[in-house]
Amino acid sequence: MENSFFAKDENIKNLLIIKESIEKRIEDIKNPSPSFPVFATKEFDWGKFFSVVKIIIGSLIILIPLINIVVIYNRIVKSITKVNNSFANIDVYLKKRWDLIPNILESVKGYSAYESKILTNITKLRKNNNYSEMNINDKISLNNELGKSVTKILFLQENYPELKANSNYLDLSKQLSSIENEIASSRIKYNDAVMNYNNIINIFPNNLLVRFLKNKEMNMFAISSEEKENIKIKL
Repeated sequence: MENSFFAKDENIKNLLIIKESIEKRIEDIKNPSPSFPVFATKEFDWGKFFSVVKIIIGSLIILIPLINIVVIYNRIVKSITKVNNSFANIDVYLKKRWDLIPNILESVKGYSAYESKILTNITKLRKNNNYSEMNINDKISLNNELGKSVTKILFLQENYPELKANSNYLDLSKQLSSIENEIASSRIKYNDAVMNYNNIINIFPNNLLVRFLKNKEMNMFAISSEEKENIKIKL
């Protein structure tokens, strides 16, 4: 009997503890503490919540395209910088060739009418263009044309053996030959940079931004058929 009495007393205590826990839970719901989830109360402002969500979504709709534009712009700028740096290396040799040509023309004057046409063409190209005022595309176009005639000058000695005794011509030819080799080496890196740039500005959606920026394609520095045929120069 005594054990039964204590068991009932224990059950009563447990029921009281459960009752107190339920009452406390009800009180927490009525008066939530700062740590209690706000969405569990009747006072949560769903209208304000959705307004904030709309603002966030609207901001993303504006920011994502802007971020994309910045990324594309930076990519274009980097590719342009790479083209300019590559051309700066090749331009050193193009300018050396440009300045050397008048001297070598002077040393081969008078070697047949056919060769005089070549010399006249080169002289005309130099006279009608101010190298220092030209942009990259113009310089490339000019040198593509100039290279055809310059290569022929290097092979005049094949038709005129007496030129082999002309020390001035031989010295200038060696300088020109060395410059041509440097141009050929630098041209590879430049053309790679140009190809990468042209690909970037022609793909969608980059081409839309390019129209606004008015960027133009860059010219490849092509090798002429004359240079392909006369790739080996013997002096």
